[in-house]
Amino acid sequence: MSNDDSSFQDFSSEKKYLRKKPYCEINLSELSKPGKYRVVGTVTSVTEDTFIINDGSDQIEAILTTPQNLEVKEGILLRLFGFIELEPKKQIKVSIVQLLRDVDVDTYTQIKELEQSLIK
Repeated sequence: MSNDDSSFQDFSSEKKYLRKKPYCEINLSELSKPGKYRVVGTVTSVTEDTFIINDGSDQIEAILTTPQNLEVKEGILLRLFGFIELEPKKQIKVSIVQLLRDVDVDTYTQIKELEQSLIK
C-alpha cells in the first residue's frame, strides 16, 4: 500500500440509510408488548371499517391504515403486517395485507412450529 493520499477514499460523505425493524411473526396468544408484527389468520367477521382475524390461538381487530385493492370477507386467509396495540384494546393497524389464496394452512402451521422449535 502506498502512502499517497490520492488513493484514499472518504466514505464519510456517502448517504446512510436507516434500516427499519422487520415485522416479527407471532401467535396472537403470545403477545406481551406492542410492536411491529406479522400475523396469519382467517377473517371471522367484517364491519364497515374493521375486521376480526383469528390465527387459531386468539383473535384481533384489524384496522386498515392504507387503501387496499382487496375485498375483505369472512373465511379468507390473510397475512397482515402492521403495528399491534394492546391498550385500550388489542388491535392491529395494518400497513400491508396479503391474500393467501393457495396456502395449505396445516402445512404452514407445521412449518411455523418447526421454525419456532429451532429458534428456542
